[in-house]
Amino acid sequence: MLSIPSDVIDLVAFIANIALVVTLFALVYQIMLERKELKYNRYKELMADFSDLETLLVEHPELQDLYVAGSKPKNWDSYSKDEKAMFFYFDALFGLLERVWVSYKEEKWTKPEDWKQWKKWIEELATNELFVTVFKENEKLYEPSFVKEVQEIIMKVQPQTPSNFSN
Repeated sequence: MLSIPSDVIDLVAFIANIALVVTLFALVYQIMLERKELKYNRYKELMADFSDLETLLVEHPELQDLYVAGSKPKNWDSYSKDEKAMFFYFDALFGLLERVWVSYKEEKWTKPEDWKQWKKWIEELATNELFVTVFKENEKLYEPSFVKEVQEIIMKVQPQTPSNFSN
């Protein structure tokens, strides 16, 4: 009968234990990544539903006043039909921009070069007063780091605008 030295058996047991620990760490890491992705996917689905609602409000102006009946934006009654549609368009757009920001800044799913292009678009949009108004009225709903980023862009584009952000 072949005899295996005990130090070889101990070495094999040690390597097996290390492999087990590494496998457990890999499994835990994989579960963490899957939970993070699931959370982000749920958020994306919620925002997609929100965007669908906002699109509906842009396409059907007769619903706009009903939608805001309980808490109208500041100058809602003075807005034209087109401005009301733009209000909802910008509101939906902020939902999209926030998702891109979170994807870039926190999830690292968007490349920095991509965010630069989105940022240029925000700079162009920030020249529109209604865009800025929609942002200011809803900024408490957004991710704080996204709010800070957009505030900086707005102040860069409209430095003469007094800062009345809520932060």
